[in-house]
Amino acid sequence: MDPYILRFVVLAAVAGLVFALAPAAAGRLDVRAEAHDGGEVRYDGTFYDFRAANGIQQIKMWVPPTDETLRGVLFHGNPGGYGDTRDIPRDRRLQDYAVRHNFAIIGVTSFPGGQVYPRLAGVIVRAMEDWAALGHHPEIAHLPFIARGSSNAGITAYSLACYVPERMICFTPNVGPRYNPGRPPEEALLVPALMHIGPTDRFFPDGVEQTRELFAAVRPEGARWAWDAEKDKGHEIGHIDPVDMKYYESAIRMRLPAGADAAEGPVTLRTIPEEDGWLADPTSWDSGLTHIAPWDEYEGDRAAAVWLPDADTAYLYRSLATYETPLALSIRDMGPIENPHESGVMLRSVGGRVLEPGSRVVVECDASAFPDWQRIEFYDGARLLGTVRRGEEPVIEFLVRPEQVVCSLTALGYDEDGRVRASKPAYFIVRDPELSAAIERRHAEHTRVSPPGPRPPYGSAADEQEPDPAARESEFRMLTAYGLSPEQERQFGAGDRLSPFWADFTDQHDVAELTVEEHLADRGEVQASETTRLRVRAARSRAGLYLLFEVEDEQWAPADDLLDTLDFHLARHSAEDIWAADPAEVFVKPESWAFVLSACQYQLHMGDGERLLCRNWPDPWDVTRREMSPREAPETYGIVARVVEQAPRRRAAELFIPWRWVGTGGPMEEPPTGRRLGLSLGYNDHDPELHGEGEFARLRWNNRLDPWWQAGRRGPEPSPWGNLLMGPMLAD
Repeated sequence: MDPYILRFVVLAAVAGLVFALAPAAAGRLDVRAEAHDGGEVRYDGTFYDFRAANGIQQIKMWVPPTDETLRGVLFHGNPGGYGDTRDIPRDRRLQDYAVRHNFAIIGVTSFPGGQVYPRLAGVIVRAMEDWAALGHHPEIAHLPFIARGSSNAGITAYSLACYVPERMICFTPNVGPRYNPGRPPEEALLVPALMHIGPTDRFFPDGVEQTRELFAAVRPEGARWAWDAEKDKGHEIGHIDPVDMKYYESAIRMRLPAGADAAEGPVTLRTIPEEDGWLADPTSWDSGLTHIAPWDEYEGDRAAAVWLPDADTAYLYRSLATYETPLALSIRDMGPIENPHESGVMLRSVGGRVLEPGSRVVVECDASAFPDWQRIEFYDGARLLGTVRRGEEPVIEFLVRPEQVVCSLTALGYDEDGRVRASKPAYFIVRDPELSAAIERRHAEHTRVSPPGPRPPYGSAADEQEPDPAARESEFRMLTAYGLSPEQERQFGAGDRLSPFWADFTDQHDVAELTVEEHLADRGEVQASETTRLRVRAARSRAGLYLLFEVEDEQWAPADDLLDTLDFHLARHSAEDIWAADPAEVFVKPESWAFVLSACQYQLHMGDGERLLCRNWPDPWDVTRREMSPREAPETYGIVARVVEQAPRRRAAELFIPWRWVGTGGPMEEPPTGRRLGLSLGYNDHDPELHGEGEFARLRWNNRLDPWWQAGRRGPEPSPWGNLLMGPMLAD
């Protein structure tokens, strides 16, 4: 027997399969109030949440674990019109950055950029006032913004800056050139802006021209704005993050008064005198090296030049905007920065690599594309870190200074003919160990689960209840969960085979069967193998739900959280109740998903290699994710997941899920006979001979649909939800 399976069996025998864990520590805050529009706001001690009355616009804000008054907020719009950036406030790397400035972090969903000015920007401002009224952080009502984001989020950043310019420290829209309003208010011209465009952007092919026209209209009026069009950049992130993160540092230092206290009222931001800045010539991008100079040394047309707040930003802008950048920087022992959405419509920037102060950093420069170099200079912003000369290895070392927050690196190479060439920028964040430790402590408390309670008696209560024949009458598909006797339940996890009670199922008992012919979701994917098949059975007890998944698959994919993966949803609403209620009261995002607020999603890899069990659930109105190995699941949630090899192309998984984790909504006992729970079943089939990297075919029950695809407001025709019916005893 697998030692981990044996461990599960021992745990079950000793603890009696008691895994009814609470979702968080008993002391976790849950402060709620009605929002300005009749929706709801919430504060749980770490995050503030807002959900509009229509269920569509939603906002999440992380606050740092300090007792000091918050100074500002990093605001991230959502990409894709109805996309979602509420995971960004959870990004630990970005938290390490924000806490250094005592800034909060905001992510949103369902804020189409074209509607932000003037309509939806007011929702953001009013939601922050609602949070302030909860009394824990009254300064939230007046916090200054830094607005950033890509695509639709770039449009949002610009529009929000135009709506509340008096509260905007700076803004950095990326590949979002649909500028609304077309004519910004005069106050917005004094807000530093760095606008990034993709010259090969297929979504906004006229983005460069739109930006050039806007810039030409406002820069002669003293706009503290700059723009760039990184060579060959499409609808993607590009190399903006090393520039933007240092840009925020400069803007905070120059615009936000050190003693400003938003708890006392609106903060008056300082205006940076135009002549204190640096200028760059946008006509020199393709000259070999973009020309930059301080205001009083710039010899060209200042009204046509882009404006930058300081030397650090100017040096970084030069490397970003220059077309010819043959030098390539890398930081030893630090891989490329993870950015899961580097291109496409769902763009988002994540935090950079994070280092401890005092760390020794080795920066390497690949100069093979500039072979005649004679010397190379390395910079952090405008600060020269060191110089190497011909014959020396193009590498420098330095120690990370504790006062640094962002280290943004560039290199300049010089040849004997006087040509100068640059690298693209690279960066990392420097954490404060004490503040970072405080974040970790609060995170551990925030996610802690309470210890198990007493175990219910073995077996199901179904033997004490009369089945209702009418319970099976439904327009939705049904899978019955049969009650187990105490003797049957004690068989769970015995040996390296399936639990013996599954053999008690006959052809007279319900089974959900997903085949390619009947259940392949129509999403334009490559066809799965015709032999791919999934059969699902269910049983229940007072302790929890038992599920058996039997999979036939011609090819098993390597370990991955989406490939060759069981993918199913459980909801505490029945399929009937889901569609009878107000969509805003039932669905997480009624305009784009049919994912239910009382539901959770489970994913279990069935292919080769190390397996991963994932649980996704609303918390409270956005979907959060927990990944764990099957060996961790019993200790974390009391969930047991076993995969059993039946034949070379057949595998089975049996899961035990305590009632607490069937859907969401707090503790729950075994539902009575006749009750229905929402159920959606699926299998993600990846066959290397049929599918490309990351592609898979989706078998789905009900109606070949997934709750992630169907919009709640479209109604139940067709519905991705069927029912899990609490049925009679298995022996009956």
